[in-house]
Amino acid sequence: MDKIDWAVVLSTFIGPISAVGITLWWTSHKQRHDRRLDILRGLMRSRRAPLSADYVLALNMIEIEFHDRPKIIDKFKLLIEKYNHIPPDELGFRAWADSEINAKSQLIKAIANELKIKIDTLDVFLGGYTPKAWSDVELEQQVLRQLAIDVFAGKRPLRVAPEGFDPLSP
Repeated sequence: MDKIDWAVVLSTFIGPISAVGITLWWTSHKQRHDRRLDILRGLMRSRRAPLSADYVLALNMIEIEFHDRPKIIDKFKLLIEKYNHIPPDELGFRAWADSEINAKSQLIKAIANELKIKIDTLDVFLGGYTPKAWSDVELEQQVLRQLAIDVFAGKRPLRVAPEGFDPLSP
């Protein structure tokens, strides 16, 4: 066999093997990009609803999917630190809320930059829509939950009165 025959035999084996290798690399790269994009979508979709499962799940995946991006991990840790130290008083809470929104915006912006998506920090900060009814329902549920806890803990009485009974009538 001469050199041309060997080249044909070699290319017959190496061509398909390298094609499979390139395809596997591309698929892995695409899947990783898609997972990271899903995190960005989850954060953007629920940025006005931090108690939503979508938001919490997206936050919890950041450490896994962006473990090799220290700038994003630093911004993530800053935001988590804010969530872990919410001030109890109203004045402190207002300042905390402003800094939380800023930290969240910075994290989302950093992830978007990593994915080469142009997002203005102000759009992240001010954008999004959540119906007022959602926050009203959440507040009502919190109030009812606290009242139930107070009743069951014996801190508040549960008043029961028969219907139509007026204790002031003779």
